[in-house]
This record gives sequence, C-alpha cells and structure tokens, in this order.
Amino acid sequence: MPLQPQANSAERHFAVEREPPPEAYRSALREVIRNCIYAVDKHPFAVDLCKVALWIEGHEPGLPLTFLDRHIKRGDSLVGVRDLDALYHGIPADRSLLSVATRNLRFIVMDELHFYRGRQGSDVAMLIRRLSRQAHEGVQYIGTSSTVTTEGDRTARRKEIAEVARKLFGAEVPPGNIIDETLARIAKAPRPQTAAELRQAVMPPPPANPDDVANHPLAAWLEETFGMSEKDGQLIRAADVHGCGGALGGSGRSTRR
Repeated sequence: MPLQPQANSAERHFAVEREPPPEAYRSALREVIRNCIYAVDKHPFAVDLCKVALWIEGHEPGLPLTFLDRHIKRGDSLVGVRDLDALYHGIPADRSLLSVATRNLRFIVMDELHFYRGRQGSDVAMLIRRLSRQAHEGVQYIGTSSTVTTEGDRTARRKEIAEVARKLFGAEVPPGNIIDETLARIAKAPRPQTAAELRQAVMPPPPANPDDVANHPLAAWLEETFGMSEKDGQLIRAADVHGCGGALGGSGRSTRR
C-alpha cells in the first residue's frame, strides 16, 4: 500500500484560512452595510447614488433592496444646539432647528475674509443671509483680514474693503466702520542719519539684554528702513525695502567693508 504524504503545517494553515465562498462573502458584506453604515446628505441625487453604490456591493439574490432606507437619509448633517436645554426637552414642534440654534445669535464673526471669493464666496454669502433672516435683527457683522486689498491710499482701501464686506454680509458697511492696522514704534533710540552713524551703531557688540534692544540705534534704523514708513500722518508697513542706501543720503555703499 503506497504511503500518502502528510501535509505540512503551512499547507494545513492555508487550507483553514482559504477564501470564503462568494455567497458567504456577499452575505457578510450585506450585514456590515446594513448594520454599520449611516449617511446624510442634503441633495436627493447624492442620497440615491449612495444607495445604488451600496446595493451593488451588498446585493444578495432574493432579499429586498429596502434595507438601506432607514440608514441613508436626505437631510442636513450639520446639527448643533446653542441651548443645552434642547438636549433634554427636545426642539419645540413649532420651531425649526435653525430658529432654535440662532435665537440668541448676536454676532457673526469671520476671519480671513479674502478667502471667500468666487463660488465659495457666493455659498458663504447665501449662508450668512439665511442666518441673518432667522436670527435677531440686531446681528453685528465682524470680519477680519489683512490682505483684502493693498492698492491705493487709505480712503480707497477702506472703500474697497467696505464693498467686499457688503457683498459677503448682505448689509451696508460704511467705509468709516473699517478699522485698519495701527502700528507703533518699538525703538526708542534715535535713528542713525548718516553712514558714519550707522557704522558706529553696527560696530559695537549687540545688546546682551533683550530689553536693551529697543534703546539700540541699529534697532531704530532697521525698524524705520525695513519695518514701517509714514504716510498721511500714519505709520504703515514698509512696501519697498530696495535701495535702502537712499535712507543714508545715497552713501550706503560707504558702509561696506
């Protein structure tokens, strides 16, 4: 009688861990989809598309396709409450969730306004208008940005920023309500006016105490040359730092060693 070779441990392992039959795999996948997946979307087409995709993955002959109806819904997934009482007593039947969430709304604050342009800006503007209609009539709009516009003088920039705010918030924003940047000098020492004075400020060792930097003439020169300038009686950020030798009467080359 011929001897039958014994399967080694690796062969026995793979015999146990072989892939399940397609029918068993699809049945298990259907159970996972039916018990573990939930979805909400505002667009009916997206809801239907999601159902179709999951039906294809979890279809099992002879079983109904309605097993997703309770888990894939049309609606708004962004749900929140401002009043914790709503968690205990529920939302009143005569008031929508939006009304409850905005009943104490007093301020709408948005940062980085320059991001909201084009289609994204239109979507955000419509959302703000919807909130405004539902909220208290005295809502205060606050927007911040440092780069909405940098062209023109101070009056022109204020008008441009006010127009951007009007389009975004849906409310009139007078240019006089625009609060622009206020700069203040940190350096306390006088600024070197000549190449010789600048050379004298550069040659000594730097201050050992950080508090002494404000009293160093080199700090004053750097601040006024590269940091800020004065226009219409107001300090503004320096726009052009090229040709800084002109700040020393055109003799900047004499500082080179």
